[in-house]
Amino acid sequence: MVKHFREKNLKFPAHVRSGPNADEIVWKPLYHYRVLQVLHNPRYTGTFVFGQTRTRKNPIDGKAKVQNIPQDQWKVIIPEVFEGYISWEQYQNNQKQLANNAAAHGKDRRRSPLRSGPALIQGMVLCGKCGQRMTVRYHKYDSELVPDYVCQRQGIETATRQCQFVQGGPVDEIISKMLLEMMTPTILDVSMKVFEEIRTRHEELVQLHRTELERARHEAELAQRRFLMVNPDNRLVADSLESRWNEALRTVTELKEKYECVIAENENDLTSDNVKRIQKLVS
Repeated sequence: MVKHFREKNLKFPAHVRSGPNADEIVWKPLYHYRVLQVLHNPRYTGTFVFGQTRTRKNPIDGKAKVQNIPQDQWKVIIPEVFEGYISWEQYQNNQKQLANNAAAHGKDRRRSPLRSGPALIQGMVLCGKCGQRMTVRYHKYDSELVPDYVCQRQGIETATRQCQFVQGGPVDEIISKMLLEMMTPTILDVSMKVFEEIRTRHEELVQLHRTELERARHEAELAQRRFLMVNPDNRLVADSLESRWNEALRTVTELKEKYECVIAENENDLTSDNVKRIQKLVS
């Protein structure tokens, strides 16, 4: 679609949200991200929805993060509120197809370093021509996976050719030599001590959040017992106890999310076997 618009020199409408031309409609070239926004937007089906996202604060740095919520958790879905361009069924089919496409190419589109794959610097390479982050592709050579670094983000957005392609084998070989030259036994020993200190602090932080969560669960159980023991005829007391119980449950939910976030933000896979393998490299 982006390629068709570019070849025909067609423009796509965009809503200006800020600046001197706020609330005006302007016509701009169509980009890949804009196509995805349209395809994922249920408004084009004539459906009113509410609660597609939620905002959570990271307990580590306090920064707010907006998360997309699965469709079955949206708070409000009212079909056929106004005339749409496509039906709700077509929209659902589009979402399934988009999900399948994302699953097929998901690993290659992630920005952060991946946990699997032989590339040493995947997710960290910037293109020397345009400055965009390069993705990783793998091909097999003598039954082994060999990485290649590709700058294709702008090409995907504009339906044009990729910026550049770099063979990953020679690059990774140079990087590995540099790392081994820098990693002396003394530096490795200091690094391991720092890592152990970080892991100890992480365990203490996890224990702190676990204790808070257990205390909140205990308070919620007490609130539940008080509510269940109250005389139903005494509505004022019952309503008050029910409100306290609900508040305690909300606290449990919030603390559980913080606890899970702390674990996810600080998890690591550096086991004792990994440490021994690293030590052998510099011995």
